[in-house]
Amino acid sequence: MRLEKMLSGMKYGSRKEIKAALRAGRIRVNGEVPRSEQVTIDPLNDQVLFDELPVQYKDNVVLMLYKPTGFVSSNREEGAPAVMELLEEPYSRLKLNIAGRLDKDAEGLLLLVQNGEMLHRIISPAKGVTKRYLVTLAGPIGDITPLEKGVWIEDGKNERFLTKPARVEVVDPTQCVITITEGKYHQVKRMFLSIDNQVESLKRVAIGRLKLDPNLAPGQYRELKIEEIQLIFEIDD
Repeated sequence: MRLEKMLSGMKYGSRKEIKAALRAGRIRVNGEVPRSEQVTIDPLNDQVLFDELPVQYKDNVVLMLYKPTGFVSSNREEGAPAVMELLEEPYSRLKLNIAGRLDKDAEGLLLLVQNGEMLHRIISPAKGVTKRYLVTLAGPIGDITPLEKGVWIEDGKNERFLTKPARVEVVDPTQCVITITEGKYHQVKRMFLSIDNQVESLKRVAIGRLKLDPNLAPGQYRELKIEEIQLIFEIDD
């Protein structure tokens, strides 16, 4: 990998800025200042320093983050912080994508991934990856049969959309766990509105067979192991 590609990919600056930093002697590879930003390096084995601090290169990272309520899963809104602001180095320097957003007032499991192909596998309804939510409702649950058969709702483009059959497990009169394979705008909230109920709180507890780590507090995150990543694509039954 070219030195410039690695550093620009980790938000150390543009190609022009990295070239200027190199000329100023701010970048070292294995103790020496390279002659060019185009030099080829092994990012996993070569030691790269920028301003005397080690560059911690990471590849194919998947983070599990416990999203707190009040944070948005996109660019920062006025008065609302974005989940990406929770990340510290080296993860804050990586180009991570959110695999399945959560509403501002929702909490729970959020996956941040580097790999574009993996991102598509997680969020594409055609792939059938399940998402489980703990839902607290304003009123008694009532008849859940429509949800288990599929209901008509509006998607984020105000178009009518028939949901795929959901699995609903009743916890108590106003709380349940719902499992779906889609992720339309406000989908869970709109599904319950279709049966004359309202979601009071929403928490994503699992994606596939990967469950939210009970040791994580809201706002905390950790990197997933290979065997944990595989759980994402296993059918949750």
